[in-house]
Amino acid sequence: MVTIGGGLAASFKWVYEYSGKIKWDKNKFLLEQVDKFQSLETTQLAQKCLDWNSATIVYGGQTIKFNDETLIDALKTHNVKHSFSSSEVAIRKIFDEYFDGLTKLVILSKSKLISEENLILFLEYWFDILSGDAHNKKRDLVEQIHLYLNFYGYSNLLNFLIKNTQNK
Repeated sequence: MVTIGGGLAASFKWVYEYSGKIKWDKNKFLLEQVDKFQSLETTQLAQKCLDWNSATIVYGGQTIKFNDETLIDALKTHNVKHSFSSSEVAIRKIFDEYFDGLTKLVILSKSKLISEENLILFLEYWFDILSGDAHNKKRDLVEQIHLYLNFYGYSNLLNFLIKNTQNK
């Protein structure tokens, strides 16, 4: 009986330690993915556009002055607007890459390769802006971002934003 009890205790200890290692490995992987995402030029530029209400960015050798209205116009969908200036095209490219990166992280969390809770902790500020919870962006811009996400197939990201807004 003592042998069985000792064996069970050792098994539980091993399972506990192994699950802790898995959690550690998932968080390490998350940190690597977020660091990689944050180091991208397009991520930094998109976040500057989201953080500031007007500023100047440089992308592809092009200097772009923007404000919230500029972003709204640049992020209009093709069913509403058919022609875009070179600055608007650049802004769209920046946001497409940014949304691609965020979608990848969301899919990693949906597939349980990374923790959704920890992903939110790392990127909460940006998720709050994109969902409208931060209140530092005009409602029109947040709604246009949501229309853009929906129209261009970023449904995983949009659903993630909506779900986590409702959970606050």
